[in-house]
Amino acid sequence: VFVGAPLLPLKMNFVAGYNEFHRSHLSLVFNLLRVIPKKNFTPDLYTVKEISRVIKSGHGICIFPEGMSSISGANQPVALGTGKLFKHHKVPVYYSVIRGGYLTSPKYNLRDRVGHVEVEYDQLFTVEDLERLTPAEIEDKIRQAQGGNFCDRCGVQNSDDSDFCRKCGKKL
Repeated sequence: VFVGAPLLPLKMNFVAGYNEFHRSHLSLVFNLLRVIPKKNFTPDLYTVKEISRVIKSGHGICIFPEGMSSISGANQPVALGTGKLFKHHKVPVYYSVIRGGYLTSPKYNLRDRVGHVEVEYDQLFTVEDLERLTPAEIEDKIRQAQGGNFCDRCGVQNSDDSDFCRKCGKKL
């Protein structure tokens, strides 16, 4: 909702986890925004086909490369395959930073709260960037835009001053 409203009247389709479709108060919004369901924690061929169909029709797609929100509001690791998906479609990629969204709509509470939410947009990749970068480099740049020090092996977020992953020990 926070990302969708500022994009109107652009024709955008959103991708959301199947679990979000069980929130009855979101059904009208999901229909208006033409939300495409995605299975969590697994590759979803249906979702990829729907994204391809929408892009070929000339509309935009809004995805959250993390795949889901966290219980704490912290960023999640980028879903594997996001770089490959972006590279395959070769369309400009923009990102948004949402400030205050977690406090007004926490995952652990189905009721929304009154609060101030800011959404900022910027371009992350041009078509030329996607042609030049590898899928792994694309995912690294997404992680950098998230503002976290994520391990590319296990996906855990580490402190910015860490040289090694706190979970698997890989050099960062």
